[in-house]
Amino acid sequence: MWFDGGTLRPEEVVVHSRPAAVNDPFKDLAVYKGRVLEIEAVRERVPHYDSKHQVSRLAAVNDILLPGTPVEVEILKRPPAKGLFRGVREDEDGAYVLLEVPGADGSTTLRAYRDALSIKTQGYKPGALMDGAIRLY
Repeated sequence: MWFDGGTLRPEEVVVHSRPAAVNDPFKDLAVYKGRVLEIEAVRERVPHYDSKHQVSRLAAVNDILLPGTPVEVEILKRPPAKGLFRGVREDEDGAYVLLEVPGADGSTTLRAYRDALSIKTQGYKPGALMDGAIRLY
């Protein structure tokens, strides 16, 4: 993994996808019992998120953002970093944010960023939904 200072350091990194809790999506459709319903498609829209003033520890973002979410990381005294969220980890030097970033040759690199002040979804708009939707059905 490449750390933001440009040093390559071996770290054991395990990326997991987190199963999402699903409530019964058809609970409110009970009023249609005995009728035939045709549902063309079901898509999930995800609200934008900004961790600033929302979490006491940056690692709490792991329970909020799904792996692979496009994010922007605000870093102390440096320009923001953009990439796909791969989690927040901690070691003896403190917390660091893992981002999957595209390389110039089309490859992807896992980079680690320290001194992160906040993590927010790319294109953040308070109260708005992220662009695109996840097709569920």
